[in-house]
Amino acid sequence: MSDPIALPTLFTAEPAPRTKTSGAADTAAGVVLWVLLLGTAYAAAMFAGFYAMAADGCPPGPCAASDAAGAAILLQWVGIAAIVVGTAVITVVQARRRRYTFHWPLIGIGLVVLCTVVTGGMANAAMSQ
Repeated sequence: MSDPIALPTLFTAEPAPRTKTSGAADTAAGVVLWVLLLGTAYAAAMFAGFYAMAADGCPPGPCAASDAAGAAILLQWVGIAAIVVGTAVITVVQARRRRYTFHWPLIGIGLVVLCTVVTGGMANAAMSQ
């Protein structure tokens, strides 16, 4: 039989204390994920240069496929820049609040991939024009 005095200590009305401070593991993971984010963003931005091949079949002069491919390249570059800057701002704000920051570069990587998929579809559609 258990001690009746120890039983009420198992059930407390107070929630567990919430950890607000970011530790060394969060900082290390954040740095590694930021390097991955910047590498992914660079590779995606360079990949956007291949979208120009969507306009290879255009005759000299104005061409709808060339305009669509240019729009896809511009959207890719502007989107990646906005994602990296936005992720940096959010990471700094959360670090100043001493909150965990490692997940923001992961979200940024996902958004860069999403941006690349969307603009790749735009470039693919430009080939059929």
